Amino acid sequence: MKFDNETMRARFHEAKAEKEKLEASMAPIVAERDALLAEMAPLKAKLADVDVRLKAARQPIYDLSVEMGKISKFLRDPDGKSRL
Repeated sequence: MKFDNETMRARFHEAKAEKEKLEASMAPIVAERDALLAEMAPLKAKLADVDVRLKAARQPIYDLSVEMGKISKFLRDPDGKSRL
């Protein structure tokens, strides 16, 4: 391959045509993906609501775990072992 302006320009346009052909061939797959994402949108909204409620439900458990850890640390003997 020669590396002059005309050859490079010609290759650029060949590559551009190849790229456009490949992009056109994947258009149906992109459309299918977009349709699936559109179907998933309502489920994502429901999931976000469930996540918020689950986080709120888990918070007291987390708070109790933190409290238990602090108590365990307080009750350690000099050897470093907790005596619960």
